[in-house]
Amino acid sequence: MVKTSWAKALFAGINFKGGRLFDTLDLDEGHRLLSETFSDHRLRIVESGHPLRIVLDHIPLGSFSLNRLRWHAPVHVDPDYLENYYLICIPTSGHNEFRHANTVFNIAPGDLAIAGGGERFYFTTSTDYDQVVIYIERRYVDQAWTSLTGMPPKDPIVFLGKISNGDKAWRALCPILMSIAEYARGEWDVSHVKYLPDRLREMLVLSLLTNQPHSHHPVDTPATSGHRPQLQKFQEFLLDRLEEPTSLTQLSIATGTPIRTIQWIFKKEIGMGPMQWLREQRLLAIHQRLLDQHGAPPRITELALRFQLTHLGEFARYYRKYFGETPRATAKSNRS
Repeated sequence: MVKTSWAKALFAGINFKGGRLFDTLDLDEGHRLLSETFSDHRLRIVESGHPLRIVLDHIPLGSFSLNRLRWHAPVHVDPDYLENYYLICIPTSGHNEFRHANTVFNIAPGDLAIAGGGERFYFTTSTDYDQVVIYIERRYVDQAWTSLTGMPPKDPIVFLGKISNGDKAWRALCPILMSIAEYARGEWDVSHVKYLPDRLREMLVLSLLTNQPHSHHPVDTPATSGHRPQLQKFQEFLLDRLEEPTSLTQLSIATGTPIRTIQWIFKKEIGMGPMQWLREQRLLAIHQRLLDQHGAPPRITELALRFQLTHLGEFARYYRKYFGETPRATAKSNRS
């Protein structure tokens, strides 16, 4: 019951119908339309004579998408190979016997499944199977791996197909999936988070690469010498983007340095990670602007959003931790 509630609650309130691509009772039409949306595949009803209704809703989220797909019948779907994209399947009801590479497993609400990487893939659903599918192009997975290790993958990355409730990857992905759902529901002020979809996709892919077993192995952090100049280069890049959405992937690509090397240099030189350091610099910038207002009424929320601290509760907590007072107290003391 808990698993089912989590799966359904995750996407509750999203207007999937507003992104409806088709709703058909015709098997051939549904097969054709699904092939045009994803890739060519074989589709058959498992129980002859069972009524069918294929419905696909599509919500684009920048560089990836949310898709709600159901057949309302027990079906066998065989896409063969997914060479250019990955699918993260999140069932909300029913169950699915899923084969990916050499592994066969069942997924149900509370589980996740991931397919792609050019491996053999097919599945068989129950009549009541309903799912939300996240579509991500392979190039973003390859790009994230290159940023992570400093080397492009020689072969497509193949993930272990099932992610069970409580797994390391499941725990890492849950908060990211919740943020994706919040964005799809329209709970974010897009005027302040213009690049949020790209950041969410980066977080999702990096979380998979670092938490879910797959066919490639991490590369040890290379030995570095003279890393102070490198640290300064990283810090200059981040300081130039205090008011812009910035990620480790962006820093890695811009400087040609693997993410692990960046993290290692920051930890070794200043005892904290690069994103923690960036948060401190943003807090310092806000603190200084509150002190510089010369009696003008403070616009604390506006300042926090301007410096990409979009979670206002966390912003207030970190601010108090670093400065021993609330932002409003800082502004008030400046006007007194």
